[in-house]
Amino acid sequence: IGTPLLSCPEATNSAAARERVRAAGGDRTVLTSAFDIAQGLPWPARWPGRALANEFTETWHGREDELRGDTAATELVRRARAEGDLENAPVYAGESVGLVTTEESATDVVRRLTADAEKALQRAGRLVR
Repeated sequence: IGTPLLSCPEATNSAAARERVRAAGGDRTVLTSAFDIAQGLPWPARWPGRALANEFTETWHGREDELRGDTAATELVRRARAEGDLENAPVYAGESVGLVTTEESATDVVRRLTADAEKALQRAGRLVR
């Protein structure tokens, strides 16, 4: 549910990140802990984050043990986040990212999700009668 909200104008990410979310295909995400490690975030390893693939993930995904303690990589991500360098900063997005192609307000996204859920529940209700 979060991915469609990432491209809304109300989102707190940058306009460039929102555009990158809308432009990404569904095969452009990677499930990785590389950003958590580089940022020193104590996120549980069993819950890696899904982010858009970029130069950082191409370099470090699968090399997480090497990444631990790499101060240059830590500084690279810190600087990338501060400067909006989306090739080295995380842009988190779920597997549904390929379905997010237009900018919608958060209100419209929630209304659409609610309407879709209502229709699905009505169809399911007909199956159990």
